[in-house]
Amino acid sequence: MNTKHDVLKVVSGKISDDDYCSLTQMNGFQYPNDEISVIQIIRCIEKARFPTSPKYEYAYAINACGQDDLRRVDPRLLYGVSAIFLYCNKREPLGAPHECEFLRNMIVACVAINEEPVTNALLMFLRALSKDLNDR
Repeated sequence: MNTKHDVLKVVSGKISDDDYCSLTQMNGFQYPNDEISVIQIIRCIEKARFPTSPKYEYAYAINACGQDDLRRVDPRLLYGVSAIFLYCNKREPLGAPHECEFLRNMIVACVAINEEPVTNALLMFLRALSKDLNDR
């Protein structure tokens, strides 16, 4: 079981095209912040695989969307996008203040979704992130 990818697997296939399209209106995916496309984010979530590179660009694009805009999207999308940010930020950090907001997003989304597999995946994901940090 690859627990770090399970956090994406529990929302994969459960996010509508319209919800994904809402990302296209956010600053993180518009010029000049268009290094990463919404399609790349969709692929990560739907294939339940974190990006291999360029991790910094993924984290930057997601962060550039702005917390107010991100918190308006479907909870499953917020959960998946926040997981991608946290995963990428652990490898090429933008900084702790950003990380706190995305961790909060995942918890709020998890409560809104209110499904045991989503909660369990979040706990396993956080344990894996913590282990990654401790192994450094």
